[in-house]
Amino acid sequence: MKLESSKVYDLIFSLGRASSVRLSKAGISYKKHLIRRNVSYVDIVRMPSIRNWHIVRTLRIATKNDEIVVAGLRDREALLRFCFVLKQRMREAKLEQMFRLCDEIDAALADYYRANTTQRRYFKASEAKRWAGKHTDLLTKLKSVKKAPFYGHLPTAKRRRVDWLEALGKEPDFYRKSANGDFVVYAEYTYQRYFDEVEAKPLTERQRRACVVDEDNNLVLAGAGSGKTSVIVAKAGFVEQMGWAQANEILVLAYGRK
Repeated sequence: MKLESSKVYDLIFSLGRASSVRLSKAGISYKKHLIRRNVSYVDIVRMPSIRNWHIVRTLRIATKNDEIVVAGLRDREALLRFCFVLKQRMREAKLEQMFRLCDEIDAALADYYRANTTQRRYFKASEAKRWAGKHTDLLTKLKSVKKAPFYGHLPTAKRRRVDWLEALGKEPDFYRKSANGDFVVYAEYTYQRYFDEVEAKPLTERQRRACVVDEDNNLVLAGAGSGKTSVIVAKAGFVEQMGWAQANEILVLAYGRK
């Protein structure tokens, strides 16, 4: 499908404008300054617009790097058919691109969840930071994907996952804190008997919390005789019970000022 400006208009007014534009399977081909150029449908950033001027019309198509302007178009029906087909092909190309992006989003979300749900472990702040660094490019793309034409044509489930990833990108700790809260409850309940019997006296609630929380660095403030050594012993045993490390991989050091 092809549109051409009228010959008279082309000779008088077409300076800096395209003299013709053609649709192909891959994208738009247009002639400007006697040079044939090609633009894919994905690179079109806005819907085509039509402006009427007396008996002729002007077609404008905005792309990432240029604006295609074809003036002096007389055949209104041909112009409307052209725009209809162009919008259809834009929709197909944009949705195909967004579906590929959604596959990347699904992989990024699965990677985020895997840090906690599949490994049955505490989700460390450092792991959330590494995840954000790994998917920086994808998180940057999300800023423009919602503004893209035909974004609203994506299935609701896909758009929800875009929203969820966007929320995680803004605050990676959002899910982590919630998941860690669930993990702490699960671990304290599942290993209740272990915490009751690991030392001569059952561990207190705060001692159990100190054992279960597994950040890269844990600061536990406690006074003399409050059970710091019991926490160290219970923590080493809990790590082994959870399968996070073997006994020969655990090093425990205890020291005082003297």
